[in-house]
Amino acid sequence: MPATLKLQREQIDALLRHYRHAPSPNAEPHVLTRIKREGLSVTVYKNGTVLFQGADALSDAAFFADAFNIAHPGASSTETTDYYLRSYGSDETGVGDYFGPLVVACAYVTPNDKSWLEKLGVRDSKTLSDETVKRIAPVLVERVPYSLVVLDPPSYNAQTSRGFNAHKLKAYLHAQTHKKLRSRVKAKAPIIVDQFCDAAHYARYVKDFKDAPVPDIFKTKAESHYASVAVASIIARYRFLTKLDDLGKTYGVVLPKGASKAVDDAAAQFIQDHGIDALKQVAKLHFKTTDKAKENLLSR
Repeated sequence: MPATLKLQREQIDALLRHYRHAPSPNAEPHVLTRIKREGLSVTVYKNGTVLFQGADALSDAAFFADAFNIAHPGASSTETTDYYLRSYGSDETGVGDYFGPLVVACAYVTPNDKSWLEKLGVRDSKTLSDETVKRIAPVLVERVPYSLVVLDPPSYNAQTSRGFNAHKLKAYLHAQTHKKLRSRVKAKAPIIVDQFCDAAHYARYVKDFKDAPVPDIFKTKAESHYASVAVASIIARYRFLTKLDDLGKTYGVVLPKGASKAVDDAAAQFIQDHGIDALKQVAKLHFKTTDKAKENLLSR
């Protein structure tokens, strides 16, 4: 069943970032772009209309409607009584980025925060531009209780070399933020985790973490359903962006986000200019990007 959304320019930009690996060229003057993958076709019109078609049409439309807090056929808005639930919400960023740290944040939000968070435009950080994140986050960190853990590339590489996989690392960092923030706020409220594994696996990952709090809710795309997780996602992304900028300035380069051909090329150039030892300071070496960058250098 097809679904249609009407989006603003910034929302369209966020949608295109989400589907950045699946664009298709088009020759129609009224169409901005088409996106195709198995089970889904998305047509983005220049007037802001976005048409979802295919087996995944309703689920993908629901994701963006929830993220942008707009109505659509077959899905409800995030403007529910639970969105501003008094809760500790945590989210991470940087896990899919070759360059830069892994960052996890936890934020404590209550229904009393509803009005000013709405005015600020808080929602999932993945739907916001970097500029918007940099504008909103400083306000959030002044008003919302939060905790933050930043695992820089050298520490990340050390942990993965010891056998930590990405999920175990994330579980440890989430647990640290929960413990730090709950001990400071001391309020009884559920802990909500943007789900990256099930509860049983999470418990195994943190079994040797002393006094690790037990999350109450694991929810996929939790940042679209709970304001506490949305706030955490913005704070985490803000810190990731500032750390990435700082690393780039240290070496006089611009370090791109994500993992792509452009990132492969940037990694190869970085190795050529600064050496493989310096790469350990700015990148997550277990990514396939490292091997691709080395192959790129050999072919030059």
